Amino acid sequence: MDPNINAKENQEKAPPVTIRSLKAIPFFEDKPVTALMELSEHAQMRFFAPGETVFKEKDTSGELFVVARGEIALTATDEQGRV
Repeated sequence: MDPNINAKENQEKAPPVTIRSLKAIPFFEDKPVTALMELSEHAQMRFFAPGETVFKEKDTSGELFVVARGEIALTATDEQGRV
């Protein structure tokens, strides 16, 4: 993906998630092929721009995020909303 175009454009060009791409991630490398096949049918690759918020503390979601490349910063806030 080209880092010089925006994340939405990269998203539209995202390759499909395959068993091979899942096996390249250490967490999934020893999982049964049948499980990876099912996961690949429901998974989608997503791209985020540097500094973009992926989700916020206390958000609810039915999604699992796997960072395949790059870094992600996790922050938490106290009761007053301070980081």
